[in-house]
Amino acid sequence: ANLPPEEIQSILEREYDVGLPRRSIFRIEVGLPSARLRAMQVLDLPGSSDLRSGGPDVDLGFHQVDAALWCTMSTQAWKESERCAWSMLPARLHERGILVSTHCDLLRNPADRRKLLERLHQDVESSFRSSVLLSTLDAVGVMARDRKGLAGATWLASGAETLGTELAALL
Repeated sequence: ANLPPEEIQSILEREYDVGLPRRSIFRIEVGLPSARLRAMQVLDLPGSSDLRSGGPDVDLGFHQVDAALWCTMSTQAWKESERCAWSMLPARLHERGILVSTHCDLLRNPADRRKLLERLHQDVESSFRSSVLLSTLDAVGVMARDRKGLAGATWLASGAETLGTELAALL
């Protein structure tokens, strides 16, 4: 993940009791043994943009971004500020972008999920290739288990399978 040096230092000091000189870390790289990840490079960019500055904080052209996952929180999904920030990104990303509505496990019932998905499809239809509801909490809970029976149903309901299918299509 690309985090500001101050945030990395704060995490290391808080979680690992490591004292480091200010600005001594530029970037941390994390790897996983995954065939799918070998086919891509993942950039985790800052989640906020200062819209007053006229554009996103990060130059995606510089990073040669070919596709994008835009994460929005299900309980307040796709706010006007997000729409505005997304519209400032290169237009080529619209057909290569997936809107991921995270924390869908916080929605009260299946009807709320359906309403959200319908609204997202209506609001962002031409701005993204697709949109996916995702409960990372549910997906991680069954990730290492055999995906048959209840674990398989939980995996499917989490949205992780759908996100994986959409990512595979982009690759």
